[in-house]
Amino acid sequence: MRDSTNSRHYSPQADFWIDKVASRALAVVAREKNGRAKAADPELLVLMRSCLLNGDREACHSTLLAMTESGVSREDVADLYIPELARKLGEEWCRDEISFATVTIGSSKLQALLRELGPEWRSDHRSGPDAPSALVLLEKDENHTLGAQVLAGQLRRKGFSVKVMLSADRDEIEQTTARSRYDVVMISTSRPETIEPVRKLVNLVRAVMPRPTPIVLGGAIEGRGLDIRSLSGADYVTNNVDEALRLCGLEKFIQKDARLTRRR
Repeated sequence: MRDSTNSRHYSPQADFWIDKVASRALAVVAREKNGRAKAADPELLVLMRSCLLNGDREACHSTLLAMTESGVSREDVADLYIPELARKLGEEWCRDEISFATVTIGSSKLQALLRELGPEWRSDHRSGPDAPSALVLLEKDENHTLGAQVLAGQLRRKGFSVKVMLSADRDEIEQTTARSRYDVVMISTSRPETIEPVRKLVNLVRAVMPRPTPIVLGGAIEGRGLDIRSLSGADYVTNNVDEALRLCGLEKFIQKDARLTRRR
């Protein structure tokens, strides 16, 4: 793994995690040999979290490389491990177990890993002229951008052309939605206190869209015991992108990314 092509990423600090991560990743891949994992492996999460909080960026890169070279797919790392690590960091901060600075640094490293995993997922080069389109929105006071970026990558792998608007103001959103036709609008939010701004955002989008378009709400706010759908006015509430597409009548795109080849 430490060949010349990757030498610029290697740091001695990474030694502590690489062998353990590679060994565990091989066991996970053997267990999931019949398909992609349905959930992140708890032991791998512990190792990744340790590197995330205690290692430098090169150590995190080496740990990520150990996982993917051992056979864990880029898609699983992006869709399962990175969101789960972000969620755990948020929960630990809420319990005063880690500082806000630690969460911020950890989230920054996760975003860097996500960019490294799939640089092509940040653009629409996979989509053709007749590709379905999606608008991914984040309310302007929402600062948890990682979930929206993970979602955009998932949609692009399924062939969607995706417009992402993070912390955009009302005028920007109105201009974008009024002049474009989207097949689905997806809004991510994390905190109950954002429900009222999100409701206003949903009403704005619905009012200016040139045609009726389903609006899906997701994010960490789901599962808080609130009637999110009624409070927000969204058509659907889910954190599962396949379920969202099915609810919106776009189910033919659900398994498209399963045909992508893995990068070793």
